[in-house]
Amino acid sequence: MAQDSYICPLLAEGGIMSVQRVREAIGQFLASNKEQVLCIRGDWGTGKTYTWDDVLSKAVLSKKLKLKRYAKVSLFGLNSIQDIKRDIFQSTVAIEKIGKPFDFNDTPTT
Repeated sequence: MAQDSYICPLLAEGGIMSVQRVREAIGQFLASNKEQVLCIRGDWGTGKTYTWDDVLSKAVLSKKLKLKRYAKVSLFGLNSIQDIKRDIFQSTVAIEKIGKPFDFNDTPTT
């Protein structure tokens, strides 16, 4: 991943975005073929994870994903770059597996 590829839509326009604009930003992120990071910030319980999962699942169904793999990581409780890298590695999932139950017998795809 390129170090300069970083999007934080919630910091745009004074730091506040409507849920619809956040959904649009996630959709644009998922439709891009550029490897980058999307930062979704907000208070606990505001629906960040729900919104991400909902937009992602709809993008999978409509075949609008451009990359082969995605990862979702919460920075809560992480204390180092190594922690972040570990969580990215552990949570990366191939697009054909998004929304499907975990299968212990499945072999990882590269």
